[in-house]
Amino acid sequence: MVLISPNTWGQDDMANITAGEYRPLYLSLDSPLVTVSSFRLDKKPVTNREFQHFVAKNSKWQRGAVPGLFAENSYLNYWVKSPTSNQHEPNSTDLEKPVIF
Repeated sequence: MVLISPNTWGQDDMANITAGEYRPLYLSLDSPLVTVSSFRLDKKPVTNREFQHFVAKNSKWQRGAVPGLFAENSYLNYWVKSPTSNQHEPNSTDLEKPVIF
């Protein structure tokens, strides 16, 4: 999962991926190449703390609110419902771990 936030990440935190033809990792070795435009990618995974902050500002990405087109059933399934905000959030022990699912 990649979030781009120019307010919190500097130039050194992003890798430049050059345009070209790439073979998707999830396909077989003989799968066709895919043309990709250049883009920037975070060098480190987004943490649960960072994604929780993003979701708090963008409630349409809250677990249960995201359209199926953008998320699988397992999306944030390890987050728990907060008794105070009625929204899902990561366990405190998972805050610095990468977001998964």
